[in-house]
Amino acid sequence: MRKKRINKDNQETEQKQTQDVGADNTQNDGTQIHRANRKGPKRGGIAMGPGGHGGTGEKARDFKGTMKSLFGMLKKYRIGLIVTVVCAIVSTVFFIVGPKILGNATTAIFDGIMQTIQGVEGGGIDFVYIGEILMTLVILYSISSIFMYVQGYIMSSISQKVAYTMREEISTKVNKMPLRYFDRVTHGEVLSRVTNDVDTVATSLSQSMSQMLTSLATIIGVLVMMISISWIMTLVAIIVLPISGIIISKVVKRSQKYYKQQQESLGDVNGHVEEVYGGHTIVKSFNGKKKQKRRLMSTMKNCMNLQRNLSSYQE
Repeated sequence: MRKKRINKDNQETEQKQTQDVGADNTQNDGTQIHRANRKGPKRGGIAMGPGGHGGTGEKARDFKGTMKSLFGMLKKYRIGLIVTVVCAIVSTVFFIVGPKILGNATTAIFDGIMQTIQGVEGGGIDFVYIGEILMTLVILYSISSIFMYVQGYIMSSISQKVAYTMREEISTKVNKMPLRYFDRVTHGEVLSRVTNDVDTVATSLSQSMSQMLTSLATIIGVLVMMISISWIMTLVAIIVLPISGIIISKVVKRSQKYYKQQQESLGDVNGHVEEVYGGHTIVKSFNGKKKQKRRLMSTMKNCMNLQRNLSSYQE
């Protein structure tokens, strides 16, 4: 009886272990299927090296939703944005009016030289008039610089506040993520989301948005000044602008994937450094320094190649 009971207990233990192994295999298969579905179909791109996602160069999944969320964060700063737009317009107006006033000084110098050559009595360069024009230009450019500084200061403040809000929301989101997320995503990639990606958004808000506002005001002001000088030259410029816009849009479309791959490559580098630095004792114990060094060099080389491709497009 005792032997039968022991055999029965052993059989139950083996059955339980078999069920546990089967459950683990099923869970692993489900995780692999989930990862395969998460990655989606592969597209042409550059491999990122071991340990990271491949750079697929795919577009944002919900660009409109992302921009809607970003504009929702900017709603509370609408007064600052309005002041920024006003400063951009005023600064651009004073900056554009300057060359036309400077043209009067050039005309006065030319007329004075011609009068001197022709021997006109009392003729010559009117330095008093030119001095007044130069003083006017100094005042105009000073006002333009002041408004430009105010615009940059306000936009930098807004961008840093938005970045702070985004980091707080990311921190709250990370604390709610399940543990299986951190099993398939490296620590460096998570840090890259909080640092590199948020910094990119903040830089775009502080610089790109200011440049966009300034460029728009400059285009309108320059067109007005060109029409007042020569409508024929203005017509030629208007014909050339759409052609330039088409070329620029094609270049931007081709270079956009490299920007995305560059951010992913930075995440891979950060993840590798974080893992090796945190587990350097294990790496040294198993004599894995050469292997980790080769992996790091491969990842950094890939990152440098992406940076070189971006530089070639920017040039």
